[in-house]
Amino acid sequence: MSDASESVMIVVAGSPTPEERAAVEAALTGMAAEWAETKHRRVLDSESEWQSKSRLPDGRRWQQD
Repeated sequence: MSDASESVMIVVAGSPTPEERAAVEAALTGMAAEWAETKHRRVLDSESEWQSKSRLPDGRRWQQD
């Protein structure tokens, strides 16, 4: 694991300021931590009732043209 001063993100395009880079990295790190806390929940791994009822008769999901 990296220490606090080492970035875990690689910028592949653009040139963000240090503040922008830190803000994006903090948001992504927070999202990853939240996901890690909830990934064990079965509800996230299964289809919702709405999703299952919105399927077409042949099993495909409805798609807007």
